Amino acid sequence: MPRILMAGALLLGVLLPVAAEEGEAPPAEVPAEPATLESVQAEVAALRTEMRELQETLNLLVNQMMRDLEAENTQLRGEIQRLYQRGPSPMDLEGGFVPRPGAELFDEVMNEPPPPLAPAEFTWNVVKEWGREPEVAARLGEGVSSLKGMVVVVPEGAASEDIENLGRELHEQYNTYDNLNIEVYDNQEAAESYAETQVSSDPAHRVLSISKHRGTGRDKILLLQGGQVTELETGAPAPEAPAEAAEAPAAP
Repeated sequence: MPRILMAGALLLGVLLPVAAEEGEAPPAEVPAEPATLESVQAEVAALRTEMRELQETLNLLVNQMMRDLEAENTQLRGEIQRLYQRGPSPMDLEGGFVPRPGAELFDEVMNEPPPPLAPAEFTWNVVKEWGREPEVAARLGEGVSSLKGMVVVVPEGAASEDIENLGRELHEQYNTYDNLNIEVYDNQEAAESYAETQVSSDPAHRVLSISKHRGTGRDKILLLQGGQVTELETGAPAPEAPAEAAEAPAAP
């Protein structure tokens, strides 16, 4: 009998919790609280904050893209200028190596020779001058000669025509002097060296020489370029022939 009672108690202990679970009613839903003005304003403020943050992020991305594009554009311009300065055939890419819209027109423009540089303005400066004026020589008495000495510098690479014109101009300007010694260089250091030592230490930069000597009758303008010496016309009147030669009888 006690065993039957114990078994019944155990069975009841198992069945009662199961019945309680099966017959348990679902929990009632808690009604949502009605929205208030403060909650709506808070949500709107939160949305505005998110939109502002998104706009700032977008601005940062756009600015970075613009900076990258500007840097790339500058690099491309520099590369084009470098290729253009290389000469008449700056592009070593074979046709079809890289797709390039308008490549034919681009190659045509790039293969054109660069425009010639405008020649620099011709100028000349006196580095040193010395001598004796004709008036002073005349006051000192007969037998005293006038002298004009000059060292002149012109731009390096000056045109031969400009140097020739300078030589004739200086010769004509100082033609009243008995003696002339004018040396022209196309390098400042070479001109200064000759002015100090009266020795041409750099003959490659000596481009013109004007010399006149009353005693020997020498009167020359020499153009010195490329290792060649060219005598220019001075424009001075030719010396008169001696009277004996003019009156000499004709040969039979």
